[in-house]
Amino acid sequence: MGQVPNQIDKPKYLIVGNGRLAKHFLHYFDLLGVSYIQCVRENLNEFVKLSNLSDKSESVDRILLLIRDDQIENFIREYKSKISPQLIWIHCSGVLSIEEAESAHPLASFSEVLFDLRFYKSIPFVTEKGRKKFHELFPQLQNPSFEIYKEEKELYHAWCSIAGNFTTILWQNFFNYLKDDLLLPSHAAHQFLVSISENLIRSNDPLTGPLKRGDAKTIERHLHQLKNSPLEDVYKSFIKLFEKSKR
Repeated sequence: MGQVPNQIDKPKYLIVGNGRLAKHFLHYFDLLGVSYIQCVRENLNEFVKLSNLSDKSESVDRILLLIRDDQIENFIREYKSKISPQLIWIHCSGVLSIEEAESAHPLASFSEVLFDLRFYKSIPFVTEKGRKKFHELFPQLQNPSFEIYKEEKELYHAWCSIAGNFTTILWQNFFNYLKDDLLLPSHAAHQFLVSISENLIRSNDPLTGPLKRGDAKTIERHLHQLKNSPLEDVYKSFIKLFEKSKR
């Protein structure tokens, strides 16, 4: 259950949820020895009954909602008025701004693979300006944190989705193309992916390839091969984005 002795003076957390993000938080808290109680869903659509939640909330200081964005507001609306008003409610949605709950969005991607403590400590969290600071929400965590205005959250989260999810879709399709069309192992491109990531992190000028060189003939050949493919519009959109970024 994550119960750790000699932490009476430190906040304890009721973690609501059992999805990927919840599993990562549980693992992080376990690695640090942070005390928590987990409240899991009985099935995919229903949470434990209020009596259970109320009993558990008496021994905690903070409720950490690690559930789907489209369920957070309804959950708060249903339970917050029935539980001690002293509890701090926290959600980790990057897009939602809710008056009844604080927010801290982890700027990282979470799959089924758990990380080590060093990586968890390096994850930045983004909170809302004018609300509680990250160290007030999670006094036991030393992660870097940044603040943005609530009006900026939707566009911020759109960029997170584009940068993280869309590139993942591209790379998954590239791996499948190598494996299914060229009969090459997908791991043949792993170092290519690593080099791109390293360039983005380390270089002030990481872009390579025909766009960078202004090689119009190569770009034309690419578009010819991609004609009538969903990637044709993707390619053209990125050309526009690149041209805009140069202005």
